[in-house]
Amino acid sequence: MLKQWWNRLMRPLLLPAAVLLFGCHQPSYQTFPPKQVAQLLHDDSTVVLLDVRTPQEYAGDSGHLAGAMLLPVDDLEKQLPSLEQYKHRTIVAYCRSGHRSAKAAQLLTSRGFDAISMEGGIVAWRKENLPIERGMPTR
Repeated sequence: MLKQWWNRLMRPLLLPAAVLLFGCHQPSYQTFPPKQVAQLLHDDSTVVLLDVRTPQEYAGDSGHLAGAMLLPVDDLEKQLPSLEQYKHRTIVAYCRSGHRSAKAAQLLTSRGFDAISMEGGIVAWRKENLPIERGMPTR
């Protein structure tokens, strides 16, 4: 009787429970709306801004945030060693609409960085009438 109970009720729950407890945990990143990012940048001069769009988008009409470092999301994983110097600082990633920056923030967080994705990307930033710059970086 006990064996039947175990096989019918408990056994099917073991694998899903084990997966939930041990196998599916991924470090999570934070998301901030543009005004909160602007406040963070104002309050903390050590924050690193990471624009994960393409160079064409960065230099294009939508502009970019002042002081942003350009590192396209497709190059991020292979360029992680260049970001090691920022491991103990907060990194705010942004893109056009928030999808690529979420991917970047997830990757960075999984590698031990403190990463935030800006909700809505530069589209949302501009809707809030926050300042932007245009052109390619000079550094």
